[in-house]
Amino acid sequence: MCPARSDRSLVRRHPLAAFFALALVLPWICAPIADGLFYSGLPTLLAVALALPFEIMVASPLVAALIVSAVIGGRTAVAGLLRGFLRWRTGWRWYAVALVLPPALAILPAYLNMLWDAPAPSTALFGSVGALLSLFAVRLVNPWDGPLSEEVGWRGFALPRLQQRYSALTANLILAGIVMTWHLRLVASGDLPAVALIGTLAATILFGWLYNSTNGSLLLVYLFHATDGVLKPDYSGVDATHYLWLKIALWALVAAGVAAYSGRTLGSTTSRSFRRIAEIVPPKIIQ
Repeated sequence: MCPARSDRSLVRRHPLAAFFALALVLPWICAPIADGLFYSGLPTLLAVALALPFEIMVASPLVAALIVSAVIGGRTAVAGLLRGFLRWRTGWRWYAVALVLPPALAILPAYLNMLWDAPAPSTALFGSVGALLSLFAVRLVNPWDGPLSEEVGWRGFALPRLQQRYSALTANLILAGIVMTWHLRLVASGDLPAVALIGTLAATILFGWLYNSTNGSLLLVYLFHATDGVLKPDYSGVDATHYLWLKIALWALVAAGVAAYSGRTLGSTTSRSFRRIAEIVPPKIIQ
């Protein structure tokens, strides 16, 4: 048997394992190669041209989801994967959750931080409205930022398949472990504090709850992810440390409340989970 054909067959039999393997491994391999090419001393345009394919692979949840979908179902599977962006009729309250909850979880710890004599939140801390909207727009289209690089993979590809095997709560906890592992590269490079992984766990539960409650709307979790991180108070030193801990604690508290209220379903049911997968690939190749 041709090795390439054998590899495709293996991916078709184990799409979820193939996705996780690619998502976790690609950044560790491709990021150093891209950095080496960028700083190799080559002419700028040549360095960028050579490094760009490797840099794209660093957005590995997105890349892995597209590759594995293409292998297991071609254009039909890729279209099914992206169809979640078209699920916009979810009710205004879910748009409110997606657009209001993340800013609220950013502003409240800033006020609580005043208990430790941090500066009061103000326009100077949060930036102008125009600057915030610009940052939000950039987060929507930047392939290396969280919303675009992660949501298609974690929620669009992996979560429905995990929920086909496990309860929604268990599936999201498993996914949280994978997502936290994926972020370890950023912890190792010093770009992310290790304690922020607790926030990643909490965020995964909230993203999963929103995804399930909107019948698999990638659009809503995409907006939710993009809205988070727009408000960033300009703290430094101990004020920044207190703010980070307070923000993580609030995310964890809200996630725990949502999990306690919605139980093992996190807003989903087995039948709805199956329908979402069936739209992506035929049931006979769901693994």
